Amino acid sequence: MEQNQKTEQIEFLKNELLAAWRLCNTEPLAALAQSELLLQQSRAIHYKKGEGWALLIQAKASFQINDFENAKQAIGKAIELFQKYRDIEGLAESFVIESALFIQQGALDKALEDATKTLEIAKEGEYPLLETKAANRIGEVLLKAGAVHQGLEYFMRAASSLKKYESIQENQQSDKRDILELQARLFSNLGLAFLEIGETSNAIEYLELALGCAEQNQDKGSLLFILKGLSVAYRRTGNRKKAGDLLFEALDLAKQSQQNLVLLELRLEKALLLIESDIYLEAIEALTGIIQEALKNQLIPILTEAYRLRSLAFELSGDSASALEDYKQFHKYQEDLSGEQIAQSKKDAEILFELERAKNEAEIYRLRNVELRKQKEELEQSNQRLKAVMEIAKVVTASLDIQVIARTVHASLMHLMDASGFSLVQYDELHDQIHFILFLEDGTVHEPFTIAADSQDSFAAYVVKHKEFIKLDDIDAEYAQYVKNPTHLGGRKTKSMMYAPLLVGGKVVGALSVQSMKTGAYTNEDGELFRSVSTFIAIAMENSSTHDELLRLNQDLQAEKDALEQLTKKVSRLANHDGLTGLPNRLLLGELLEKAILRAARHSTLVAVLFMDLDNFKPINDRFGHHAGDLALIEVAHRFKNALRAMDVIARVGGDEFVALLTDLDDPQAAAVVSEKLLDTLKDPVIVNNTPCELGVSIGIALFPRDGKLADELLHRADEAMYEIKRENKNGYAFYKHEKK
Repeated sequence: MEQNQKTEQIEFLKNELLAAWRLCNTEPLAALAQSELLLQQSRAIHYKKGEGWALLIQAKASFQINDFENAKQAIGKAIELFQKYRDIEGLAESFVIESALFIQQGALDKALEDATKTLEIAKEGEYPLLETKAANRIGEVLLKAGAVHQGLEYFMRAASSLKKYESIQENQQSDKRDILELQARLFSNLGLAFLEIGETSNAIEYLELALGCAEQNQDKGSLLFILKGLSVAYRRTGNRKKAGDLLFEALDLAKQSQQNLVLLELRLEKALLLIESDIYLEAIEALTGIIQEALKNQLIPILTEAYRLRSLAFELSGDSASALEDYKQFHKYQEDLSGEQIAQSKKDAEILFELERAKNEAEIYRLRNVELRKQKEELEQSNQRLKAVMEIAKVVTASLDIQVIARTVHASLMHLMDASGFSLVQYDELHDQIHFILFLEDGTVHEPFTIAADSQDSFAAYVVKHKEFIKLDDIDAEYAQYVKNPTHLGGRKTKSMMYAPLLVGGKVVGALSVQSMKTGAYTNEDGELFRSVSTFIAIAMENSSTHDELLRLNQDLQAEKDALEQLTKKVSRLANHDGLTGLPNRLLLGELLEKAILRAARHSTLVAVLFMDLDNFKPINDRFGHHAGDLALIEVAHRFKNALRAMDVIARVGGDEFVALLTDLDDPQAAAVVSEKLLDTLKDPVIVNNTPCELGVSIGIALFPRDGKLADELLHRADEAMYEIKRENKNGYAFYKHEKK
């Protein structure tokens, strides 16, 4: 095949591969069929990178239709090809897809490791698009692990990389589809993150932005996730009709495009809507099918949620035994998704990356040593002396102490040549300095010292700068070719010398020198031998530097780990408690309320949600300022907390809004009694700036299971009851749809 013809075929395949890659999100089955054809065509003309990308398309399309076994096999072959033929961008994209596969299977530590590898590749190669994908993927892993705030940090980092990529694309006037796809995914993830922390309005805003990007790009893959997120958000606002409409739209789209993975998640959301609508048997049947599918493909996150929902459905339908069995399964799989494991895995991934790099460098050094040994074997006349050189290499490469290396080299060279003058220097590239590790002059050892690397009076500086071996038979006659004044090597006492740069892979790490007070002290054979020795010294010096750097990195990593653990504890506290009063916030209240509902359903008891809004609080802020208002809120929180039992919960959910959670109640009257106590707490005025201020509280009460069976539903109805009191008398309480006092 002529070269021009092959070049044209490769260009044609590149365009076809790009089209098939973009088809994965909209028509995965078509993309899968196209990938098989492109794989055969690439093999026919021995286009190895084309083979890799065809396999990558096959993996992505298989992932979309839930064929994880084929996706796993294809991604493995793609990674092998990309590594062999050094396609860095293809390798990074492979890690992105493999991490998505690990996320669906619940292997979050492996997903994080792949995403971290991609981020390092992207940063090193300056690929802003890949950096965006990698940072976004790390955010997704952390979001799945429950580390919402850390996930948000990575989403913001992804947004920054995306802006950088957008500016590049604007200058090139290129295709905008990649940008729109990433914007849709990123906005969607931000919406899901805000959903996790209870910020439903912000979540809807970001999801609507994502929806616009996906529709403009005709990106069905992203569109499915966004519609699902919007359905969840509207359900939490109490708008079940809107939530149902969005969900059924997503279900139809998933069936049309045969995106089975998303379809499974949408079926989960549908089951939840069935439970909320009290259609328990249909919900149980749907969840049983989801569990079977998730078990088949080891989709741990989906399996965990399906068991949780089926346990709730069994409980509400009266089948406590089945509910308990499913709850045990839910708890078992939930433990596999531990957030602490993920935080540790992040550090492990960073360490693995550094160790892998060190291993690769060691392989380069090993190959270099083999090459040098072959060269030495060709020097037949230096057989005996070569044995001594190899002994030096053996000793110095076994040590990581630079001082030990320097003294060992000097002692060994004394048996091979005149080394009455000797120096070993290390080059500090960061500060552009040369450090004399060991410096002997006529048998006298000088203290270590440092010079500037641009010195014009030092042979060491010349050798380091020019990476050049020099041999002077008469320094007095020859020094001017290299330095202005050889003051750093013993003045005029030194008559001859050799200086060799210490090189590793073309990089200079230092220099080695021997000097004699005799002219012409070194032969050409000495020069060859000395240069061979210097190669081993370079490796030993680099090993020492690498070892020191690894020790420093380990210390930094440990310090970072300790700081992260402290920060995690602090963030956990801040994420779950109100910063002003120290009471639980809305997020923690939601978790406690869900647990209370499960316990009440199991033991046939009541749960009461008391939604409270302070009366006459605004005048305090207006008259005395917000600081005084904050002090008043702290006092009110203290009074409310003291009025409740130890087992009950009081949370602050807004500016002057509080919610009390009462558990293990036998009859609704108990909630009325507690409401009276809470009203009594404000009979005495609150003192603000030495001024008594009269406050009241309007209380709305919702009961489980009478007024609702889900946490959001109870909170919403308690809020409605509270507004009934607000609109009329204030400073009282009312049950949902019952007469107020």
